[in-house]
Amino acid sequence: MKRVFRLPLGRKSIARDVDDELAFHIETRINRLVATGMSEHDARGEALRQFGDVAETRIDCVTLDKQRERAMKRVHVVDELLQNVMFAFRTLRHNIGFTLVVVGALGLGIGANTAIFTLIDAVLVRQLPVDHPSQLVEIGNPARIGSLSQGSPRLDLLSYPLFKDLRDHSQSFSGVLASGRTGRLDTHIDGESGEAEHPRGRYVSANYFSVLGVRPIAGRVFNPASDDAPGAAPLAVISDGYWTRRFHRDPAAVGRTILIQGVRIGIIGVGPPEFFGDIVGNNTDIWLPLGMQEAMHPNQKLLNDRNASWVLALGRLKPGVTLDQARQDIKARLKESILANATGQTAATFAAEKQEYFIGDGSKGFSATRERFEAPLTTLMVGVILLLCIICANVANLLLARSIARGREMAVRIALGADRGRIVRQLLTESGVLAGLGAGLGVTFAIWGSRALLVLSGAQSSSLDLGLDLRVLSFTLGVSILAVLLFGLAPALRASRVDLASTMRAGSQAVAGGGLGLRGQRAPLGKLLIVAQVAMSVMLLVGAAMLVRSLRNVETLDPGLDRDHLVIVDVDINSRGYSIAGLANLVHSLRDRLSAIPGVAAVSYSENGIFSGTESGMNVEVPGFVARAPGDTDVAYDQAGPGYAATIGARLLAGRDIAASDEGKLARVALVNRALAQFYFPNTTAVGKFLHTQDTVAIEIIGV
Repeated sequence: MKRVFRLPLGRKSIARDVDDELAFHIETRINRLVATGMSEHDARGEALRQFGDVAETRIDCVTLDKQRERAMKRVHVVDELLQNVMFAFRTLRHNIGFTLVVVGALGLGIGANTAIFTLIDAVLVRQLPVDHPSQLVEIGNPARIGSLSQGSPRLDLLSYPLFKDLRDHSQSFSGVLASGRTGRLDTHIDGESGEAEHPRGRYVSANYFSVLGVRPIAGRVFNPASDDAPGAAPLAVISDGYWTRRFHRDPAAVGRTILIQGVRIGIIGVGPPEFFGDIVGNNTDIWLPLGMQEAMHPNQKLLNDRNASWVLALGRLKPGVTLDQARQDIKARLKESILANATGQTAATFAAEKQEYFIGDGSKGFSATRERFEAPLTTLMVGVILLLCIICANVANLLLARSIARGREMAVRIALGADRGRIVRQLLTESGVLAGLGAGLGVTFAIWGSRALLVLSGAQSSSLDLGLDLRVLSFTLGVSILAVLLFGLAPALRASRVDLASTMRAGSQAVAGGGLGLRGQRAPLGKLLIVAQVAMSVMLLVGAAMLVRSLRNVETLDPGLDRDHLVIVDVDINSRGYSIAGLANLVHSLRDRLSAIPGVAAVSYSENGIFSGTESGMNVEVPGFVARAPGDTDVAYDQAGPGYAATIGARLLAGRDIAASDEGKLARVALVNRALAQFYFPNTTAVGKFLHTQDTVAIEIIGV
């Protein structure tokens, strides 16, 4: 049975052919010698002697035949492929309606997948454009890029003194950098008038560029040896994008002076075009030394405050050090520094609680965008994969129907000598051409679609690189090949199964695919494709319906304030050098002047503001409350003015609003939300209870 089904294919067949050829020549020579009167035994020995080394000759012949076969296969494959492609284009051109429908559908499916993957690549996958990003380790919560926390020492953010202790004493890193928020920067170019600009800035340690391995394209970067000294280096490095937008790539920009918050800052260098900073989704325009923080924000001095956590750190591993080793080293250094510098009660609380350390792979940088969009992008990716599968099932059904119409063509090909494999390759080539045209259309759709999705999400369209790099193009190619296999392989195999005798009879209706059915009826495969298509469509529709319902619920959700009659004004006064008393007088003056405007019912103010994207946090202690997790004592807070709840339209569940008499008093008061009240005081009223912060001053809850 093995010999019956043995096919003359592959390298084994070459060896068999060579053996047969050698045996033929030896047998022929033996027969000639026997004819001269020699015995068969002597004739065989003489024939082998005359022939020479049979084994070496066999090896040479097999090698030559294999080389010849490879060369012929290469030529044959290229010729066949070109022939198939040309025939596919001619066939599809003659069926332009079918071609447009299939290409349009595939373009939509492939384009949707490419668009979502482009966003996933930019937000979740792509590494920082720095030297050896895999060596970087992030220290701190990567989503808290613009946060400031006052109170007990934290581990999701670091204070500047805590960072310096880690930098100076860690044994795992060749260098550790820090970066922190600047807030809004009011910037003027020296010698130019007009409104202040607000470029995106970042305070960074002086070793920032050297640790990352980023080299400027003009000028220089900070000096790690001296530029961290408080106020000693009024210098800035600007991005290539800001250099282009603001200075039109003028080389003389290096050396110019800009005024930021009224402080003269000299531009010393320009970063490379591909470098956007350490924050993904928030391209930095200006990098400033951390030592300039107090000079530029005199009312918010953070450099020596161990209770002010506001920086994130990136470390570069030494050769041979693993992430796990670095993690243990970091934990030990942070714990040692905190316990050595904390007060007695804070140190005891920190030592007693199980702390959560934020240490991980830093190759992708920090990003609040990543945490915000990871789940939605994953959901969308699943949805567009389902969409592509539905499209492929639909296209496969179209190709099945088309193969029935081409049954006589397939029969003629087989009658002329084409084998089944040749027909399958031809039909797969046609499917590949359709997928290639769909991929080209899909790439165009993806370029537009990814940017449209970014705009719809509310993110800044310029903050992410959505270019079609090699990874995205490779993904598109892979999706196209997968699509060919999904919609092209089964119809091609079915179409190659032709009942030659019945097909060639005049008037035959059973034209293609013995397995396709009788008298043109739809094949079981077609029915299975329809079932799969309907099932995936139902899944997609159910998911879409749930999403629409969720969006409607979000629109009708009560946010706890009167959003229809609320006007929010963002005023940056903290950086203007006012004293604490001067700030209070200015705020009160603005409140009184705005209250006098006709139509204004109430005016109040707060430090962070509603929906501003900034946040403040602190640790609190509640008498009688036992924390079960490290985050149980963390609360987000905002400092607000009198009548705040009434002004924003919030509904008081208990207690009273903040009054004018509460300002300036040593005894502090607070409004809390229902979630905090239920968490810390589940079985009693929260009004009249107290929260204690790091400075031990009690805060009385006056309303919920």
